[in-house]
Amino acid sequence: MVELKELIMSHLKDNSNLEQLTKDMMNLKQETEYLLKNKEQMSKELQEAREELKEFKSTFRRQITEIKAEMQEELSVLKSELQKKDELINNMKEQLLLDSSSKGSHVKHLTCLEIPTDNRQSPAVDEPHSSSDPQTKDNSTAPDNPIKTEALILIDSNGKYVNEKLLFPKMKAQKMWCPNTSKALQILSDKNLNETYKHIIIHTGTNDLHVTKGNVASVLREVAIRASERFPEAKITLSTLLPRSDVPFHVIQGNNAELSRTCALIPNVHLAHHKDIRPHHMYDYIHLNKKGVQLFARVLKSTALGKTGNSRNVHIMSSSQPQRNIHLPPRTRQDSTPRAPSQHDSYAAAVQQPQNPAAVELNQIRHLLNVICSKLVK
Repeated sequence: MVELKELIMSHLKDNSNLEQLTKDMMNLKQETEYLLKNKEQMSKELQEAREELKEFKSTFRRQITEIKAEMQEELSVLKSELQKKDELINNMKEQLLLDSSSKGSHVKHLTCLEIPTDNRQSPAVDEPHSSSDPQTKDNSTAPDNPIKTEALILIDSNGKYVNEKLLFPKMKAQKMWCPNTSKALQILSDKNLNETYKHIIIHTGTNDLHVTKGNVASVLREVAIRASERFPEAKITLSTLLPRSDVPFHVIQGNNAELSRTCALIPNVHLAHHKDIRPHHMYDYIHLNKKGVQLFARVLKSTALGKTGNSRNVHIMSSSQPQRNIHLPPRTRQDSTPRAPSQHDSYAAAVQQPQNPAAVELNQIRHLLNVICSKLVK
């Protein structure tokens, strides 16, 4: 009986332990379900937080872009205003220099006229002037007969520190401030301009990029044609555009490439490419620094004074025809021999070098089309 009683008690005890285990398992299951629900809720909240952060990030970027665009626009306006002020100051300086030089030449003229009357009592001075030779009389009575200006430089504010005496050391050069293409056309149309220039350098057009909406090559071509028609005996050097920070580089490259194409067949016009000048050569991102001026002047000088080896574009205008008529360049025996162009050959010389008869005919057709288009534009 005692053993049976102990067996029953142990069985009851095992049942109570089983119930406790069952209860513990139920509690654990409930806790697990609760944790799963919390996990889903937290995942959902995390996803919402990520989306809010992404939206905030895009909004922030958009605001930053708008602020940057506004600042760039304000900066460009300020730069243009400063540039206008600089151009106005340079214009006033140029006008003052012209006024002072004209006054100096007037005083020199008066002095030359007064010298013969003051020295009538001096036979040693008067005898050469009293010669019966008419040429000596003309030279002595001329009001002012200095060395003729053989070179003309039309250049914008980047030519402020370019020394024309170093560009043309063996001839007298005149530098005129030319801020834009309209000023260049005005100067080249001046009837009082010297007709015997041997060299003409033109560097302008950069300030017209904003006005022409980035297409200034066509206007520069008109300037080149005007110079070629007005000065058919001069070697004309047309400078390409320089890089600047407020104009995309592809716009500068596109205009320079267009110049190479459209100015190739204009008589006696040579292009000066400034391939070594980069934006870091600008001290204010617009005007050249000291190193940039050196590179700029070196290319202008080498292009203007370099030997092209092809002079047919210089004397292609007939004296019996008006200056506005552009004739087809004649073929000579020298032209029939292919030649590698030198580094600073004109684009007209480079394009017109006949490599084969088909190329020559194609160049002639292109030249005629160029002349017809220029006449239609006018």
